[in-house]
Amino acid sequence: MPEVELIMRGYTYNTDQGGWGFSSVSLIRAKQNIVVDTGPHGRREYLLQMLKTRGLTPQDIGILILTHAHWDHCQNLDVFPNARIVIHSREVEYARAPKDSDWATARYFKDMLRGRKIQHAKDGLEIEPGVKVIATPGHTKG
Repeated sequence: MPEVELIMRGYTYNTDQGGWGFSSVSLIRAKQNIVVDTGPHGRREYLLQMLKTRGLTPQDIGILILTHAHWDHCQNLDVFPNARIVIHSREVEYARAPKDSDWATARYFKDMLRGRKIQHAKDGLEIEPGVKVIATPGHTKG
């Protein structure tokens, strides 16, 4: 049975001038090691440290699940060069031309996916035995 572990806690910061946050990053130990979201670039060293404390290197991660294309969820996907990326096709499509007012979807996200093995997520998709996608629409397109 897959084991799920929170390896980096997410944070939200709100002020009278606006808000922003860092996503959580989770590890699922299944047939393959799976990372859910990769966090922002500013937490890269911490991400690598958290993997190391669990006896893992980026090469040990076979699958990345990206919940969506906001910068705080995906900036470290390049740390995992061997991993298949699971993301909803609507996220990929939207990221090709995000709205001008959307500061959370990085304009370079589409370039980060170039040359990578992509699997499009959909509700009910079984990624590994016991690991399924559950659609939670509303925050972003996919």
